[in-house]
Amino acid sequence: MRSTFFAFAGMAALAVAAPEIRSVQAQSDDRVTAARQKGVEFLKSRQKSDGSWDYEGHHTGITALCTLALLENGLPPSDPAIDRGLQYVRRNLDDLTQTYDVTLSILLLHRVGARIDRGRIRDLAARLIAGQQTSGGWTYSCPKVTGVVLSNPRLMPKPGASPGDNSNTQFGTLGLWVASREGVDISSAMQKVAQR
Repeated sequence: MRSTFFAFAGMAALAVAAPEIRSVQAQSDDRVTAARQKGVEFLKSRQKSDGSWDYEGHHTGITALCTLALLENGLPPSDPAIDRGLQYVRRNLDDLTQTYDVTLSILLLHRVGARIDRGRIRDLAARLIAGQQTSGGWTYSCPKVTGVVLSNPRLMPKPGASPGDNSNTQFGTLGLWVASREGVDISSAMQKVAQR
């Protein structure tokens, strides 16, 4: 009853205000292109000399995300900003255990599509699989393992019992989905996600 009242009240307020609401026009292609170019220039201006971007505690993840954004906005892989970002991510994968950072690194490495990154993607996917909770979800961190655990399940750490959270679970699922395109078997992990 209460929700019905609020729905009707909202519609009534909208009807009264309707003459005051201006129609919203889609932006022209030129304006969209200019806005995207400003975003590219902004990201490039914030890149540090070592190739990273700064976000406390997530330098590798934010660098992967910014590098992806530049790629998706038209910069070629040969662009110096892309190359510096990619090299920074490649250099800093060994200790990566945060679910967000692991996933963003997988997305970047897959997007670049370099054959030399397949083993790196496999190692990162192994961390996501090892970080999946018994509930099928993920928390903020994953165990530091390598792809060896994928072919030898006895080496896989015992899964945690946390319910996980939806944001990390979304990232974990996305990271594994992309890793599957590189040949990583994710069927067991996805069954747990489906049950969750």
